[in-house]
Amino acid sequence: MDINKGNIRIKLWSIVSRLICIVASFYFVYLAFNSSNYIIAALRGMGALFWVYLAVPSGVEAKKSSSQEIVRFWFYKEKPKGLVYFVLTKGVVLLGATGFLIWLSNPNLEAKENLLLSASTNLVTYLLGGFFMGWFVWRSNDKKAKKLGLYKEKN
Repeated sequence: MDINKGNIRIKLWSIVSRLICIVASFYFVYLAFNSSNYIIAALRGMGALFWVYLAVPSGVEAKKSSSQEIVRFWFYKEKPKGLVYFVLTKGVVLLGATGFLIWLSNPNLEAKENLLLSASTNLVTYLLGGFFMGWFVWRSNDKKAKKLGLYKEKN
């Protein structure tokens, strides 16, 4: 595969991911307006805004990266911000909130009894899952950075 085909695929994926986020946003607006429960409608409205927020960075010009370039980027740009920042932004907010939003997209959600308990349980579950996923990615990148000798380069 030559460089031009790779760049075309990356640009195409950038457009597709943006469209997916925008369609998800419109779907959440639709669900919010058709909801009889005001709490669910408000959560789905916030979900629509979150999907729009996710559409913005997915449209940023991307370049083809190897796993070594990704680890170098993490080591020099993300690692200095700290473990807590990385886990909260990449794990809890990005993965946990997205998982909870996918749960919110269930149109039959309003028929559940104890909706507040169900929503709270799912929110905590997804946020904890996002926390552990962010921590796992941090540790994985840290091990890869040690294998690449990035700690020695920095000193």
